[in-house]
Amino acid sequence: MFSKLFFRHKLPEPNFGPWLFTILVVVFAFLMQVKPVLGMAGMGTVCIVSSVLVLLNRERIWENYKQTYKSNIALRSFWHEPKREYYAINVYFLWPLVGLAGVALLVIAYQFS
Repeated sequence: MFSKLFFRHKLPEPNFGPWLFTILVVVFAFLMQVKPVLGMAGMGTVCIVSSVLVLLNRERIWENYKQTYKSNIALRSFWHEPKREYYAINVYFLWPLVGLAGVALLVIAYQFS
């Protein structure tokens, strides 16, 4: 009975992340047209949260991509091959840039309000 307490069952991977990000970007892009301050604040928050989540989970994302590349024959091409250089550019340059853009959007929204 107590032995079941020490087993860790593997939970399924969350699949709603990319769709939730896309939906939030579309919603806040629409809100920027209607109410600019609210749209910029929301878009800035989404940018900051998404960049922090990617940076915190960067190793897991990289390992998952390499595993998917090995198991999926449809991805086997020059363009989809996992390369450490592209990973470094993505993690150490592009996602921090998205986070800084989110901070800039929050500052601009604060200045407008």
